[in-house]
Amino acid sequence: KALSDGYNQIKWKKVAGVTAYNIFRKKPEGEKWEFLKAASSSETKYNDKNLASGTSYQYLIQAYREASGSKVYSRYNVSSAIKTAPAVTKINSIKNESDGIYIRWNVHKSCDGYQILRKTKNDSWKQIAKIDDAKKSSWTDETAEKGESYYYAVKAFVKQTNGTTYGKYKTSSVIKR
Repeated sequence: KALSDGYNQIKWKKVAGVTAYNIFRKKPEGEKWEFLKAASSSETKYNDKNLASGTSYQYLIQAYREASGSKVYSRYNVSSAIKTAPAVTKINSIKNESDGIYIRWNVHKSCDGYQILRKTKNDSWKQIAKIDDAKKSSWTDETAEKGESYYYAVKAFVKQTNGTTYGKYKTSSVIKR
């Protein structure tokens, strides 16, 4: 599972009588498996950190036990591709225009779209738009009320088989409509 903190969390079920679990990673494009860790028999999850944002990885978990001085390996399970969370999205410009508040951000090459958030000084964040177009880099908030001051944020997201993973955001400066 990809987490918005920039790492992938891999979980597996405990197997009785196991000495350890070998954990491997690769990119789906045919690279060789990279050994990450031999997790103890009591562990059932691993947090893979320092990954490139918006990049897909696959994982392989293989249990083994030591018997008569040698290792006996189980069959292994290969995960489906897990795409890491996108990088932080920063708003490049924000302007009060005649038809609403215009917001512009940098495009992320490896995301599926963007979530637009808005709040006032005393409110919590609310989603005001979801854009399913990774190439889009601007949007106008036509629902902003005249005389009200707002903060905005944009989160890039990737769609996964088990849900959506959102990147982090940087809050805009306040803007008055």
